[in-house]
Amino acid sequence: MKYSVDSIDDKTAVLAGDDQSRLAINRADLPGGIYEGDIVDINDGIIAVDRGETKRRRAENNRRLKRLFEDQNKKTRFINTADKKEQASDMSKTIKSSSSEQTEQIACELAKKLHPGDVIALFGEMGAGKTAFVRGLARGMGLDDRVSSPTFAIVHDYSGRLIHFDMYRIESWDSLYSTGYYDYLDSNAVIVIEWSENVENALPEGYIRVDIEKTENENERIITIDGLSLSEG
Repeated sequence: MKYSVDSIDDKTAVLAGDDQSRLAINRADLPGGIYEGDIVDINDGIIAVDRGETKRRRAENNRRLKRLFEDQNKKTRFINTADKKEQASDMSKTIKSSSSEQTEQIACELAKKLHPGDVIALFGEMGAGKTAFVRGLARGMGLDDRVSSPTFAIVHDYSGRLIHFDMYRIESWDSLYSTGYYDYLDSNAVIVIEWSENVENALPEGYIRVDIEKTENENERIITIDGLSLSEG
C-alpha cells in the first residue's frame, strides 16, 4: 500500500494512506534520505521509497498550484484598506511603535507565540520596518544569526528554524517556484515573508498577517497583527 510522508522528525514519521488512513512509525524504520511529501510503498513489512510516484505527484501538485497562482493573479495583487478590515480575523491586535527598536521588541514577543511551520506574511511599503520586524523574530526565537534584507538572494535560512523570504522581485509563478518556497512550506521552519503583496494568492491557509504602516511621524509605525494574539498563552 502506498503512503505519503505527512510529517517527520528525528523520532517519528506519520504516513497518510491513499484510503485516508494514518500510520505512525519509528523514524529509524524508514530508508535514509526521505522527506515530507515522499511516497513510500509498504509490502509485507518492507518499506521502500517510490521515487517515480513521488515525482509524479509533486509535478501534478505543482501544476495545480501554478494554475491557482496564475488564475488568481489575474485579479489585483493588492487589496485596499477596506478589504483588509473586512478580512481581519477575530484574533487581531493593533500596536503603535515609536522606533525601530520597539518594532523589533513587538516581533520578539510575537516570536514567543509561534510554532514550527507557522507562516508570517509582512505587508508594508518600502522602509516600513519589515526587516526590523524579522530581526525581532529571530531574537525572540533565540537565533544569533545576523538578519538582513534578502532582496538579492530572495531567501535566507537562519539555522534551519527561520526562513526569511523577500518577494519584492517575484512577479510570476515560475519565479516563485524557483525560490524553493513550496518546499519550505513543507518544512517545520517558521517562515517570514517580506513583500507578501506580490504572492498573496500563494500564501497558505492559516498564515499570520502583519501590516506595518507609516504615519506622519517619521519614526512611528502602526502594526496590525491578524491571526495570532500576543495575549495568547
